[in-house]
Amino acid sequence: MSSNTKIYTLGYAKLYSKLGVPWDKDNPVVLDKIKELVEEKNAELVDIRKKPYGLLSKPALKEKIGDKYNWVRKWGHPLWKQDRNFKTGFNEVPSENIILMCCEKDVNDCHRKQLSYKIKKEREGSEVVHIYQEKPIQRSLAMCI
Repeated sequence: MSSNTKIYTLGYAKLYSKLGVPWDKDNPVVLDKIKELVEEKNAELVDIRKKPYGLLSKPALKEKIGDKYNWVRKWGHPLWKQDRNFKTGFNEVPSENIILMCCEKDVNDCHRKQLSYKIKKEREGSEVVHIYQEKPIQRSLAMCI
């Protein structure tokens, strides 16, 4: 793994708002934007929802993104907090750039913040980047995990 590996985080609810599109299930504009981000960041999309059948469904994401889509159920909230689930999930993702995707608009309100910093700790030299995060990142004990 290279030392400039990026761990991106993305809340797809933020995309709906930012793009100004209707909150329709599997909105094609949102799916296109996610695919664009995956390509732009040269990353794999790692879906960390416990149940990937909400506003954006696993089948629609898999169809749009193909092999660059990976649902890691073990990292769904609150499952990822169990050490065995974290380690098993860690083995299911590539060692290069990833985009951790969940629903919450603000990373401060989502488990992807804590998870991203825990992955960073395991991936020496990696960097966490929160896509479309406008509010300051709240420092918490979770960042010290």
